[in-house]
Amino acid sequence: GGGPNVIHVRAGANCLMDGTSWTDAYPDLATALASAPDASKTEIWLAVTNNYMEKAITLNSSLTIRGGFAGVENSSDERPEGASTKLDGNNVYRTMDFVVPATATLTVERIVFAHSSQSELKKTGNGDLTVRDCLFTDANTTGMSGRGISASSGTLRVSNCKFLNLIGPNEQNVDGGNGIFMSSCTAAYV
Repeated sequence: GGGPNVIHVRAGANCLMDGTSWTDAYPDLATALASAPDASKTEIWLAVTNNYMEKAITLNSSLTIRGGFAGVENSSDERPEGASTKLDGNNVYRTMDFVVPATATLTVERIVFAHSSQSELKKTGNGDLTVRDCLFTDANTTGMSGRGISASSGTLRVSNCKFLNLIGPNEQNVDGGNGIFMSSCTAAYV
Protein backbone atom coordinates (compact mmCIF):
# COMPACT_ATOMS: atom_id res chain seq x y z
CA GLY A 1 0.00 0.00 0.00
CA GLY A 2 0.94 3.58 -0.64
CA GLY A 3 3.72 3.13 -3.17
CA PRO A 4 7.51 3.20 -3.03
CA ASN A 5 7.63 6.51 -1.12
CA VAL A 6 6.03 4.93 1.99
CA ILE A 7 7.78 3.23 4.92
CA HIS A 8 5.39 0.77 6.63
CA VAL A 9 5.55 0.00 10.35
CA ARG A 10 3.33 -2.81 11.68
CA ALA A 11 3.36 -4.55 15.04
CA GLY A 12 4.09 -8.25 14.61
CA ALA A 13 5.72 -7.88 11.18
CA ASN A 14 8.21 -10.70 10.65
CA CYS A 15 8.85 -11.15 6.91
CA LEU A 16 11.55 -9.06 5.19
CA MET A 17 11.12 -6.20 7.72
CA ASP A 18 12.37 -3.60 5.22
CA GLY A 19 9.31 -1.32 5.34
CA THR A 20 8.40 -1.74 1.66
CA SER A 21 4.86 -3.08 2.30
CA TRP A 22 2.55 -4.10 5.12
CA THR A 23 3.75 -7.70 4.73
CA ASP A 24 7.41 -6.64 4.88
CA ALA A 25 6.90 -3.79 7.37
CA TYR A 26 9.33 -2.76 10.06
CA PRO A 27 8.10 -4.17 13.39
CA ASP A 28 8.52 -0.90 15.33
CA LEU A 29 9.14 2.82 14.90
CA ALA A 30 12.72 2.79 16.21
CA THR A 31 13.79 0.21 13.61
CA ALA A 32 12.08 2.15 10.82
CA LEU A 33 13.76 5.42 11.81
CA ALA A 34 17.15 3.72 12.12
CA SER A 35 16.88 3.11 8.37
CA ALA A 36 17.47 6.87 8.01
CA PRO A 37 14.68 7.86 5.61
CA ASP A 38 15.97 9.74 2.57
CA ALA A 39 14.23 12.05 0.10
CA SER A 40 12.71 9.06 -1.75
CA LYS A 41 10.74 8.10 1.39
CA THR A 42 8.25 10.87 2.11
CA GLU A 43 5.83 9.08 4.47
CA ILE A 44 5.80 6.66 7.38
CA TRP A 45 2.54 4.74 7.96
CA LEU A 46 2.04 3.37 11.48
CA ALA A 47 0.02 0.28 12.43
CA VAL A 48 1.54 -0.12 15.90
CA THR A 49 0.46 0.35 19.52
CA ASN A 50 2.40 1.58 22.54
CA ASN A 51 5.48 2.34 20.44
CA TYR A 52 8.17 4.96 21.14
CA MET A 53 11.48 6.42 19.91
CA GLU A 54 14.81 5.58 21.51
CA LYS A 55 16.65 8.71 20.39
CA ALA A 56 16.22 11.97 18.49
CA ILE A 57 16.33 11.64 14.69
CA THR A 58 17.70 14.26 12.28
CA LEU A 59 15.72 14.47 9.05
CA ASN A 60 17.39 15.10 5.71
CA SER A 61 14.15 15.95 3.89
CA SER A 62 10.44 16.49 4.50
CA LEU A 63 8.54 13.62 6.13
CA THR A 64 4.88 12.88 6.94
CA ILE A 65 4.13 10.41 9.74
CA ARG A 66 0.59 9.07 9.58
CA GLY A 67 -1.08 7.02 12.30
CA GLY A 68 -4.37 5.17 12.48
CA PHE A 69 -3.63 2.31 10.10
CA ALA A 70 -4.81 -1.28 10.62
CA GLY A 71 -2.02 -2.61 8.41
CA VAL A 72 -3.97 -3.46 5.24
CA GLU A 73 -4.67 -0.08 3.62
CA ASN A 74 -3.55 0.92 0.12
CA SER A 75 -4.13 4.64 0.69
CA SER A 76 -4.35 6.88 3.72
CA ASP A 77 -8.02 7.52 2.86
CA GLU A 78 -8.78 3.85 3.71
CA ARG A 79 -7.95 4.29 7.41
CA PRO A 80 -10.88 3.70 9.77
CA GLU A 81 -12.63 6.93 10.72
CA GLY A 82 -11.15 8.36 13.92
CA ALA A 83 -8.47 5.67 14.28
CA SER A 84 -5.13 6.71 15.78
CA THR A 85 -1.79 5.13 16.61
CA LYS A 86 -0.60 5.30 20.21
CA LEU A 87 2.99 6.20 21.03
CA ASP A 88 3.57 5.53 24.73
CA GLY A 89 6.93 6.30 26.31
CA ASN A 90 6.07 4.47 29.55
CA ASN A 91 7.58 7.50 31.38
CA VAL A 92 11.04 6.27 30.26
CA TYR A 93 11.30 6.76 26.48
CA ARG A 94 10.70 9.60 24.02
CA THR A 95 7.51 9.41 22.00
CA MET A 96 8.68 11.62 19.11
CA ASP A 97 11.82 13.79 18.83
CA PHE A 98 13.12 15.23 15.54
CA VAL A 99 15.65 17.75 14.27
CA VAL A 100 14.13 19.28 11.13
CA PRO A 101 16.41 21.31 8.81
CA ALA A 102 15.31 24.62 7.30
CA THR A 103 14.60 23.00 3.93
CA ALA A 104 12.17 20.44 5.39
CA THR A 105 8.76 20.05 7.03
CA LEU A 106 7.69 17.38 9.52
CA THR A 107 3.97 16.55 9.39
CA VAL A 108 2.39 14.34 12.07
CA GLU A 109 -1.22 13.17 12.06
CA ARG A 110 -3.54 10.85 13.97
CA ILE A 111 -1.15 9.99 16.79
CA VAL A 112 -1.93 9.63 20.50
CA PHE A 113 1.13 10.73 22.48
CA ALA A 114 1.36 9.55 26.11
CA HIS A 115 3.82 9.14 28.99
CA SER A 116 6.91 10.53 27.26
CA SER A 117 10.13 10.99 29.22
CA GLN A 118 10.48 14.38 27.48
CA SER A 119 8.13 16.57 25.47
CA GLU A 120 5.69 14.23 23.76
CA LEU A 121 6.47 15.82 20.38
CA LYS A 122 9.75 17.72 20.26
CA LYS A 123 10.95 19.53 17.13
CA THR A 124 14.23 21.41 16.95
CA GLY A 125 15.94 22.83 13.88
CA ASN A 126 14.77 25.60 11.54
CA GLY A 127 12.24 23.48 9.59
CA ASP A 128 8.48 23.62 9.96
CA LEU A 129 6.14 21.38 12.00
CA THR A 130 2.50 20.57 11.13
CA VAL A 131 0.40 18.55 13.60
CA ARG A 132 -3.15 17.36 12.83
CA ASP A 133 -5.74 15.23 14.62
CA CYS A 134 -3.48 14.26 17.55
CA LEU A 135 -3.98 13.75 21.30
CA PHE A 136 -1.31 14.71 23.84
CA THR A 137 -1.98 13.20 27.25
CA ASP A 138 -0.57 12.08 30.59
CA ALA A 139 2.89 13.63 30.46
CA ASN A 140 4.77 12.76 33.62
CA THR A 141 7.95 14.79 33.29
CA THR A 142 9.11 17.28 35.89
CA GLY A 143 10.35 20.82 35.41
CA MET A 144 9.80 20.86 31.65
CA SER A 145 8.11 23.37 29.40
CA GLY A 146 6.14 22.01 26.47
CA ARG A 147 5.09 18.65 27.83
CA GLY A 148 2.78 18.26 24.83
CA ILE A 149 4.62 19.98 21.96
CA SER A 150 7.98 21.71 22.17
CA ALA A 151 8.92 23.50 18.95
CA SER A 152 11.88 25.76 18.29
CA SER A 153 12.33 27.84 15.15
CA GLY A 154 10.39 27.45 11.90
CA THR A 155 6.61 27.67 11.57
CA LEU A 156 4.26 25.65 13.78
CA ARG A 157 0.79 24.61 12.58
CA VAL A 158 -1.51 22.69 14.96
CA SER A 159 -5.10 21.75 14.09
CA ASN A 160 -7.80 19.55 15.61
CA CYS A 161 -5.62 18.39 18.53
CA LYS A 162 -6.40 17.80 22.22
CA PHE A 163 -4.10 18.42 25.20
CA LEU A 164 -5.03 16.63 28.45
CA ASN A 165 -3.27 15.96 31.79
CA LEU A 166 -0.02 17.69 30.86
CA ILE A 167 0.68 19.32 34.21
CA GLY A 168 3.08 16.61 35.43
CA PRO A 169 3.54 15.00 38.83
CA ASN A 170 2.03 16.75 41.84
CA GLU A 171 0.53 19.33 39.48
CA GLN A 172 3.95 20.97 39.15
CA ASN A 173 3.80 23.99 36.89
CA VAL A 174 6.68 25.39 34.88
CA ASP A 175 7.42 28.77 33.35
CA GLY A 176 6.56 27.76 29.76
CA GLY A 177 3.40 26.33 28.27
CA ASN A 178 2.54 22.83 29.42
CA GLY A 179 0.54 22.04 26.27
CA ILE A 180 2.66 23.86 23.67
CA PHE A 181 5.99 25.61 24.19
CA MET A 182 7.44 27.64 21.31
CA SER A 183 10.90 29.17 21.13
CA SER A 184 12.04 31.49 18.32
CA CYS A 185 9.31 30.29 15.96
CA THR A 186 8.71 32.34 12.82
CA ALA A 187 4.94 31.94 13.12
CA ALA A 188 2.37 29.75 14.88
CA TYR A 189 -1.14 28.79 13.75
CA VAL A 190 -3.12 26.88 16.38
